[in-house]
Amino acid sequence: MTQSEPQVVRDTPTELPNVVAGFDGFVDTILQVVSARHAADEFTPVATAEEFGRMVAAAGVGRNANIELVVRRRKLGGNGPIFAYALSQLGVPVTYIGCLGKPQIHPIFEDFARRARLISIAEPGYTDAVANALHLHLINAACPGETSGSMISGTLPDNGCQFWRAHFPLHTSYTGSQLAYAVKFLRTHHHVALVTLQIGGNDVLSLQTSCAGNVACIIAGLPEVEARMAANLNVIYLAIRHAGHYHGVIVTVPYFAFNYKDPNTVAITASLDGVVATVAAAYHARVADVLAAFKTASAPTGIPCFAGLQVPTPSNPASPCDIHPSAAGHAVFARTILAALPDENNDNNN
Repeated sequence: MTQSEPQVVRDTPTELPNVVAGFDGFVDTILQVVSARHAADEFTPVATAEEFGRMVAAAGVGRNANIELVVRRRKLGGNGPIFAYALSQLGVPVTYIGCLGKPQIHPIFEDFARRARLISIAEPGYTDAVANALHLHLINAACPGETSGSMISGTLPDNGCQFWRAHFPLHTSYTGSQLAYAVKFLRTHHHVALVTLQIGGNDVLSLQTSCAGNVACIIAGLPEVEARMAANLNVIYLAIRHAGHYHGVIVTVPYFAFNYKDPNTVAITASLDGVVATVAAAYHARVADVLAAFKTASAPTGIPCFAGLQVPTPSNPASPCDIHPSAAGHAVFARTILAALPDENNDNNN
């Protein structure tokens, strides 16, 4: 009989692998909704989704809202940064490539930067996480470059959505079209408190690209694009209301003008927003007055970029801002959406 050789347990630590991760990056703002304000620094927060639902629904159709949000904290966000930051805290050598601030790393990622090697390629995205404070599960099915047509079917023309889906993750993972996912979700989740919808801007951006920015060409092509967009929006709203069996609050989010001093830009944006609002009204959706809100917030220059409402692009002097809103721009959107909700505290507000 032979005796097996004893196993030697070494106390030498296992070498940790080098990890390269990416590619997103967000600054998450955690908010609480105020149920009752007692003093400047004292309030009772909304505690449940049901309570928030009652706040939204109490005023009924056609009323404005007065809902106060309080910032509780800000933190790094995005699946990539959260995953890589956790690895770095365990001592794993991490190189992270993503949207963390450009030309400077955003302060929210400073501790991450001390623990890992960061390579930032763009500004981070910004989210206002009211859902966390309300114990809601936030579902964001948005796709960059989605048109009103591609939202219905991925086989229809888009402005980059399918390319993005082929190379990068979305906020929410799903197969098929965004509308099919939304309908399926609504049919299987019967306590959705709020649906927001912003679609149509990429229809006009696609026209702008095909016209190489020529204003006369854009104005000439706008009626056809808007007619097609209106038809698509009817399909989308009908699917949400009927196929999705959703009878709750929908807030439609139109678009802002990039230059309120340019009559052509304002006219094109107002025309787009008018189509969006007209179709929304037919399905009892509320409309956030984004065009007016950004005009006010852009004063005195009338240019949202110069007012800090769009993401800056300092590496491109010819175009100082990206088309997307900055944190300040997101705040304008948030306030405008909240103003479109029913207000249980003002029953005489029509």
